Formats: sequence, structure tokens, C-alpha cells
Amino acid sequence: MSRYRKFTAVESLKVLAVELIRRLWDSGRYRKNKILRRIHDNWFELWVAFKTQVTMRDVDRQTAELVHKWEAERPSAIDNYVYSQVMKGETPLGGEMRITHRSVQDK
Repeated sequence: MSRYRKFTAVESLKVLAVELIRRLWDSGRYRKNKILRRIHDNWFELWVAFKTQVTMRDVDRQTAELVHKWEAERPSAIDNYVYSQVMKGETPLGGEMRITHRSVQDK
């Protein structure tokens, strides 16, 4: 099931009408037309929902690309640790053993 709403053909035409009206108004045309004002006001919420959905799809796509990129660049968890063993003669357990994370090591 898609998490996005599927717009009907009629709703898509309404969204396109509002988009066209807004572009006309941006260019300075038909700003005082009462019919266009009413059409715009009635379908504005549908236009906002459509534009929001388009924007969120783009954000989701960008997020998925970033996650994929980060997963490819991330070294394995074991590669981040450094193991060292200090031998001090014969001991029953083989000497001291240390584990440190690369982010904590002195450089």
C-alpha cells in the first residue's frame, strides 16, 4: 500500500487549473478576475496537498539516496576497533590484551 494519496483525474485537473491561475497572477494578469479568484480559493487546499505530496516524494527520494550512499561508505563495525596485545614474559593467560576504538586512539 502506497503512503501517498492517489489523485483522481478531476483532482489533477483542478490542481493544474490552480497552478495556471497562480502563474497568471505572478505575471500580473487577471489579478482582479472574480471567477478566477473563486476557483483558486475553492481548490487551493487540493493544490497545497498535491504540492506537499510532490515535495515529500522528492525529500523521500533524496533521503533514500543519502542512506544508500552512507551505507556504501560506512566501514564495518569491526574495522573501527584496534586490538593490541602486550607480551610480558610467561603468564597463564598469555599477557595483557587491549581493545580501543579508532575514534579514541591518540593520533
